Amino acid sequence: MLHKTVFWGLALILLTGIMLRLALVNVHGLDGDETFSMGLAQGSLGDLLRHFADDQLDVHPKLHFVLLHVWINLTGTSQAGLRLSSVLADALLGAVLMALARRLFGTRPALIAGLLWSINPLLIWATQQTRMYALLALLAGTAWLCLLHALNTSRPVWWIAFALAALGAGYSHIIGAVAIAASGAAILAWAVFGSGTLRARLAGVIALGVVGLAYLPYAWTMWQRRGDHSPIAERAPETLGAFVRRFGSGLLVHQPPLSDGWLWAILAVCVILLIWAFVAGPRRPLMAAALLMLVTAGAGMAWFALSNDIFKTKFFAYVVPLFVLGLGVGVSAIPTRWGRGVVLAGLLAASLVGLAYQLDPTARDDFPAAARFIEQYGDAGDVVIVVSNYGEPTFMFYYEGDSTVIAPWYSVNRDMPLDDLLPFVTEGYDTVWLALFVPHLGDPEGALQGWFQDRYPLRTEVFPTTVTVKGYDLRPKTDHLPPEAVPLDITFGGRVVLRGFQVVADSVARRDYRLHPPSGWVHVTLYWEVLAPDTTFQPEVRIEGPSGEVYSGQLTRGSDTFAHVPPATWQPGQVWRSDVDLNLNPDMPTGEAKVVVRVMGPDGAFWPVDGTPDNQNWLIVDRVHITR
Repeated sequence: MLHKTVFWGLALILLTGIMLRLALVNVHGLDGDETFSMGLAQGSLGDLLRHFADDQLDVHPKLHFVLLHVWINLTGTSQAGLRLSSVLADALLGAVLMALARRLFGTRPALIAGLLWSINPLLIWATQQTRMYALLALLAGTAWLCLLHALNTSRPVWWIAFALAALGAGYSHIIGAVAIAASGAAILAWAVFGSGTLRARLAGVIALGVVGLAYLPYAWTMWQRRGDHSPIAERAPETLGAFVRRFGSGLLVHQPPLSDGWLWAILAVCVILLIWAFVAGPRRPLMAAALLMLVTAGAGMAWFALSNDIFKTKFFAYVVPLFVLGLGVGVSAIPTRWGRGVVLAGLLAASLVGLAYQLDPTARDDFPAAARFIEQYGDAGDVVIVVSNYGEPTFMFYYEGDSTVIAPWYSVNRDMPLDDLLPFVTEGYDTVWLALFVPHLGDPEGALQGWFQDRYPLRTEVFPTTVTVKGYDLRPKTDHLPPEAVPLDITFGGRVVLRGFQVVADSVARRDYRLHPPSGWVHVTLYWEVLAPDTTFQPEVRIEGPSGEVYSGQLTRGSDTFAHVPPATWQPGQVWRSDVDLNLNPDMPTGEAKVVVRVMGPDGAFWPVDGTPDNQNWLIVDRVHITR
């Protein structure tokens, strides 16, 4: 019977893990894979069931998408609603892990394994994704724990539970095969070397055979796709040693910015604890089976990653339940209380370091920042081109602006007839905004960027994680100010008139790690008219403090309006738009700052502002508030 104190201890750990996952569920925006999952789940349930065990619709088997189809019909498609499916799966994993671990190895190992589960950054990362990783972890972890119970008791109910969970893991993700293979290694080793009755060992082999036969339709599909890899995924570690370090330490800390030395040290401590769990822990044969499955899963992941040249740390989140179970047994087997406390504190601290890294908004695809930026700087006369088109659903999930959004290509290369295609695509618009999702995928040769850069002024550019945004001015010449511009009529040196300006943001942070790392910036649009032909000039724009201290200068890219259309070619009556990004000093003081404009003639001297006392050569066009 479960003691009341133990019950509340387990319940508190479970609640802590759930609350932590709920608190972080909206830290990062959706990525391309998540909106793909959403779109597929919103489709026909009949199609999902028809292609359940093949590679049509998606390379993965379709259990996750079928369950997500049911889920979103209940919760809708908000970001939190989508991800709550993963939170629920991981919460069930925590409950199953602690309940079954307690029955297998005792209360203390279950409590420690539960604590490590509750703050595990890799599992929490999986709950921040509307993908199958949390589901795979739940099913693989349940299968392995049920298998250990079956090896311990030989009761049919545990073999049935194992078979169902293992089969579910196999049909959740392409690497679910590794979970089945790890189970098979333990069953076959037990059948050959175990001490159970022949009937009991035969039951295990039969259960494994049933799983294998039911998994065979998708296994054949997977075998045919061996060697394939996604260009969006990270390249695999170049050596087996590098993979071992990433795999082993990643199970506890995910991928924090720690040195290789620290990660190897964390891995070494974990390995020692796992060995100690076998040497000094209870039920050595069961721990041997658990460690065999853990090693087999690691070897399977290494084969998958290195043979397919594809790697993402989240791929092996499903190994975490077995890993923290072994650590829980190992820590609980330490003979002294202070020794257990020190080691457990160290493990929890390592996980917290990894968890803290996840709070960084730049750690994931940052479509929300890209969408908000284009909403702020674009308008109904602009067009947004999203490349690769794989990212277009995610961009549209967040975008609420007035610009037209198109996504005509998965990838652009120099062999495409861009001279024929792009004028048709951009005709009739004022500005084109390129939203380049994973540029090395969508525009690997820089063909799309190069085409626009050769022909049009670059208005501005920002760099949200994996979603670079560049704006190109298709119509820098106009005959009137747009309604969003502030009218002016300021003449410099009797030769050029500043007709208006626009500063979109009136409050700017001096540091920016999302759009323009590491510093903040102020974007200024100026509207110019020359009073006579053949006028040559260059504006200088900067941010100054109250007493004239200079805290920023304009970024020189060599691709602005003045570089594409020199002022000497302008004619009186024409109004020309130019854009300037002012890069802030991250250490400048907060408070009000001035946006100051000067005009430099061909001789390098600044022209005076006509009508000002003492012919001053500077003009304050606006003021902005600088924040931290």
